[in-house]
Amino acid sequence: MRTKITNIQLFDGTSSNLVETTILFDEKAIIGIGENVKDADADDVIDGKGLTCLPGLIDCHVHLTMDGNADPL
Repeated sequence: MRTKITNIQLFDGTSSNLVETTILFDEKAIIGIGENVKDADADDVIDGKGLTCLPGLIDCHVHLTMDGNADPL
């Protein structure tokens, strides 16, 4: 299933400016971003007007000294 988000503000991490763009993706990966996917077919289309996309954020938070027990202390 391919999903397209249109009219979304994209923060690319290299510029302080947001860019309005289109993002096309499926269950496995981002297929494309920008003008090359603007007219692409998609199973679902989401209007991202007023929303911002921040790609690449990951959770790097870990407690190596805790064992996962309900009472860590």
